[in-house]
Amino acid sequence: CAPAPVGCPEAWPVAEIAAVGEGPWPAQGALVEGEALTAAASCGAGPSQAALRFVAPADGAYRVSLAEGPAGAVVFGRSACAVAAPRFEQGCGAAFSAALRAGDALTVWVAGPPGAFALSVAQEGP
Repeated sequence: CAPAPVGCPEAWPVAEIAAVGEGPWPAQGALVEGEALTAAASCGAGPSQAALRFVAPADGAYRVSLAEGPAGAVVFGRSACAVAAPRFEQGCGAAFSAALRAGDALTVWVAGPPGAFALSVAQEGP
């Protein structure tokens, strides 16, 4: 059995969440009609999706929170970008926490109806 691919396909538009400084690290974008790139997460998904990549600057727990978005929008995280298997899903909902090691990449997905969104990633306390 071959290992699951971790990164997103090159053709997919994936934005970077820059983990510079102490955090929290904000990101924003737009969900565009017809951009469903991956299968739905455990908590659902809408007709539009956006993918963002976060690389943990240090070991720890990270909280991903959807600050703004269209009604019904959710965020979910995957350790393997395009693989919709439960073992790769790190969390799903309006917010979730994921345990990451320094250098680990997490693909943060925003899904829902078309519209603007804003999210943040913050390292949780010790």
